[in-house]
Amino acid sequence: MSLKALLKKLINPFVKIPLLDRMIFRGMSFLEDYEAYFLSEEYQNKNASGNFTNSKGYNISLIKDLRSSIKPGWENMLKPEPQTIILQSVNDLTNSLKSSKNQIKRMISFLGKYSIDIKNKNILEIGTYDGVTAFAIAENVNSVIGSDIAAYYINQTVDGKLSSESIDRKNKELMKKRSAYSDFVGREISKKVSFIEDDITSSSIPSESIDFLFSYEVLEHITKPEKAFSEMYRILKPGGICIS
Repeated sequence: MSLKALLKKLINPFVKIPLLDRMIFRGMSFLEDYEAYFLSEEYQNKNASGNFTNSKGYNISLIKDLRSSIKPGWENMLKPEPQTIILQSVNDLTNSLKSSKNQIKRMISFLGKYSIDIKNKNILEIGTYDGVTAFAIAENVNSVIGSDIAAYYINQTVDGKLSSESIDRKNKELMKKRSAYSDFVGREISKKVSFIEDDITSSSIPSESIDFLFSYEVLEHITKPEKAFSEMYRILKPGGICIS
């Protein structure tokens, strides 16, 4: 089985999982949005630099620069944290918000195929970071909570040391970045959005309080996915939707 076929099997664009009186929907496979060239056999054969066999006996090709093809600029994660908070320019804010709105449009279109409407719903975004996606979805819904963990970003840096002071400093940085978007989108949108420090594997969010829960590029960073999904289930109202 090719890598592309395996990924399509593992990442079904719409997996329906009944959980008692609730439903969790998992979707948004970008494999359905475009033909990812770097997954093709042609690309793999041309760029393979070796291979290895994993613990289950599968032979896996090593593809040169595959990570950069999938996530350009990932090397920036290895750079030391800047000493001063660098806020985006108006042009950067505009472009980031436009990109996030396009993501939201794709998600709403995807949900619409199954007669799912998120208008006037209470939303939770897990892994909100600077809040741009929370603000992007806010104009379509009743309220948005953006959650994240400052400690995660500290642990990702090469020189980061976890402490109450470093967590407080990171939260202040995130607050300033979110405030920049808040000012940019205006009061009518920003008043719908709030942010919390919250670990989805042990969440403080009340049970059955959220209509719709979503995240981008988060699940692969969670070390205890079973607990995360259990908490997502607890947080969702009966009939609630989860999409990642």
